Amino acid sequence: MDLSYTPPVQHFLDLVEKKPEKIFLSQAKGHSWIHYSRKDVLDRALQITGYMQKSGLQPGDKVAIHSKNCAHWMICDLAIMMGGFVSVPIYPNLNKDSLEYILKHSDTKLSFVGQVHGWKNICDSYPDSIQKIALPEGGPNDLPSLDELVEGHKGELIEPKNDQLATIIYTSGTTGYPKGVMHNYISFSASGTEGIKWLKIDENTRFFSYLPLSHVGERVSVETQALYC
Repeated sequence: MDLSYTPPVQHFLDLVEKKPEKIFLSQAKGHSWIHYSRKDVLDRALQITGYMQKSGLQPGDKVAIHSKNCAHWMICDLAIMMGGFVSVPIYPNLNKDSLEYILKHSDTKLSFVGQVHGWKNICDSYPDSIQKIALPEGGPNDLPSLDELVEGHKGELIEPKNDQLATIIYTSGTTGYPKGVMHNYISFSASGTEGIKWLKIDENTRFFSYLPLSHVGERVSVETQALYC
C-alpha cells in the first residue's frame, strides 16, 4: 500500500492557502444560489468540528450524515475528517429497519440530518443516545439547527493519516442486513490524486452533484476530486 499520497484534509488546506476566495461550493436555494469560497468552507467546517469536540466526541467516534446531497453534506464530512472522527453516510430514502440497524451497528454518536424521505415515520429509529442536528438545507424543523449550535465554536484541527479509518459506507441492504465497508483515507487520497490526473480536471472544472453522496461512486468522483482540485 502506497501511503505517500497527500490525504484530503491536507490537500484542501493547501488549496485554501493558495486561493482562499475561490468558489468551492454552490448551493441552489429557490431561484438563486448560495456560494461558499474555499475559506468559507474551511471556517464553517472548523466551527462544526469544534462543536463536536466540545460535545465530548473523541477521535474515532462515528458521526452519521443522513441527508440528500447539499453543500453542508460535504462541509460536515470535511468537519468529521478534521476532527479525526469516522463518517457514516446514510441514504436519505432508507427504510426504518435498515436505518435503525446501521445506527446501532456503527455505534453512531451524532447525526447530521438534512432532507430525508418521511422523517416523521423514521425518526424513532434513532436511539435516544444519538444527538441529531438539522442541516440548513431542509433539515427537520423539530431538531436543533446547525447554525445555532456551532456559532462561536472553532475546532482543533487533526490532520488524519492515510492508514486511519475515514468512513464506513453501508450497502443498500437489498440482500439482507446492510454491510459496512470500511475505508481508510488511502482510498480517497489515491483516487483523488490519480483521478484528477487521468480525467485531466483542474480548479476550473465544475462538478454537478446528482447521484447520492452516500454512495462511494459520487463520494469519490465528485466530493473527493473536488477536494483535490
